[in-house]
Amino acid sequence: MKLPAPQPLKFAKNQDGNATVEMTLWLPFIFAFFLAIGEIALVFYGQSRVLEVAQDATRQASIGRLQTSAELSTYVTNRLAPMTQNAVIQSGSSKGIITTVVSVPMNDLAPFGFFTNLIAANVTVATHQVAEF
Repeated sequence: MKLPAPQPLKFAKNQDGNATVEMTLWLPFIFAFFLAIGEIALVFYGQSRVLEVAQDATRQASIGRLQTSAELSTYVTNRLAPMTQNAVIQSGSSKGIITTVVSVPMNDLAPFGFFTNLIAANVTVATHQVAEF
């Protein structure tokens, strides 16, 4: 008497859920990747905003609306107040060229702190404008 060949169990053939396991393993890496991209984009946006404020302040000084470095620093500090309280502003004039340098910690520009906590860096912008007064 010949016995029938053993049949594999039904659940061993079923491959439903394989992708779920792989996706569960990769999901944290995918999430971290997109979070890092978003944070870097926000840092670049913050840098462009800081540059815009620095250019505006330098222009105001070049036409004589801001007379001293203290006025320029106050102007920049007030304009950047919603973004950061830690901006470092340096300004000066040499040979008719007004220069403004603004440095902001990267942590202030990125709200998540995911990527920027790994790198303690500053975003620094500099602008130059010919004095017109």
